[in-house]
Amino acid sequence: MASAPPTTSGTLTSQLVLPQHRSAFLSHFFGFPDAYHFESLLYNWGQTFIVEGNLEDWEVMRLSNQGLYMFPGQDPDRLVRLKMDGSGFNEVMPSDAAGITVTCVALSYLQQMGSEQASRHTRKLSEYFVRLPSACQISRALQGLF
Repeated sequence: MASAPPTTSGTLTSQLVLPQHRSAFLSHFFGFPDAYHFESLLYNWGQTFIVEGNLEDWEVMRLSNQGLYMFPGQDPDRLVRLKMDGSGFNEVMPSDAAGITVTCVALSYLQQMGSEQASRHTRKLSEYFVRLPSACQISRALQGLF
């Protein structure tokens, strides 16, 4: 698979992590075994919260501020339906935005379990997504969950 072109959010950018670098990238960010725990949490919550749309082949995105997130499918603009019972959110949104939301949930869980890395990555992801056109939608989905 070819590298997707970087996307920008204000002055921050995101770039696809190629599949052959994924494991090393996640291990660098979280250490072992937290990288696998993070991925497992993300997949499980993705299966729970994304009720319509492609859930296969989650992609990893590297942020220029040294953060990260994941999204389902290979097309970040593909629409999926995200349903978050805790916040009452039930809307169609781009796969990229749904992935950011689910990544925030997984990072929050790891943060509650005492992971300092998760706390840093939550801040970095927040710095990125507040500049996106879908920022209000992501914030509504997360509202009341934390």
